[in-house]
Amino acid sequence: MKRKQWLYVLVGLFVISSIVYFSSSDAEQNNITAQVRKGEFVDAVVTTGELMAKNSANINAPSDLRRYRIYNVKIVDLVPEGTEVDSNQYIGSLEKSAVNQKMDDVDLEIEKFQSQYTQQKLDTALNLRASREAIKNLEYNLEQKELQLEQSKFEPPATIRQIELELDKAKRELTQKKENYIIEEHQAEAKMIEVGANLKKQIKYKEGLEELQRKFVIMAPKSGMIVYYKEWGGSKRKVGSTID
Repeated sequence: MKRKQWLYVLVGLFVISSIVYFSSSDAEQNNITAQVRKGEFVDAVVTTGELMAKNSANINAPSDLRRYRIYNVKIVDLVPEGTEVDSNQYIGSLEKSAVNQKMDDVDLEIEKFQSQYTQQKLDTALNLRASREAIKNLEYNLEQKELQLEQSKFEPPATIRQIELELDKAKRELTQKKENYIIEEHQAEAKMIEVGANLKKQIKYKEGLEELQRKFVIMAPKSGMIVYYKEWGGSKRKVGSTID
């Protein structure tokens, strides 16, 4: 009996000793220490993906391209993506061949209307001068008829009547020519206005093209970082991309 009791006591001591040993071993393993050093603390996170700006501004192509029927303009230059730019700083440029062709065409139109305007001005001056000369001739003819009538007091009645008829005819021709001259002046003025309006229209059209041409050099609307626009297919716009 005593032997069994001693056996129980020894087993109990062994179990207690084992628990204490394993507990001490775990404590030693969990007690991690490191040497303290003074320096700059860097809190850096490294990961893959794409950053999205909280605030952004789109940089669009000139809004009046369609007004001048210019389509499929290519990007010929762009600053690298990620470049930080200031407001109104150069970003890139568009191909100018289409707008340059429009400029050449409108220059030809301006030259044509300038020629028409000059020719119309010369024709008007010549035609009106001829009409004024015709009026002077009719006035001279009328004076002659009046003089003939005055000198025909002692002529036969038939002769006097003939001179009166010729005088009346001369008066009507002079009156009609003067009225026609006024009409010619109005017609010439209307033609000059029409040709001049066409010329002004082409000049204004050219001024608009010149303004559009300046917009082909793209400037930053405000300070920030350049991020290329992503198309619907996932690819980004870059040098060589086409703007519809």
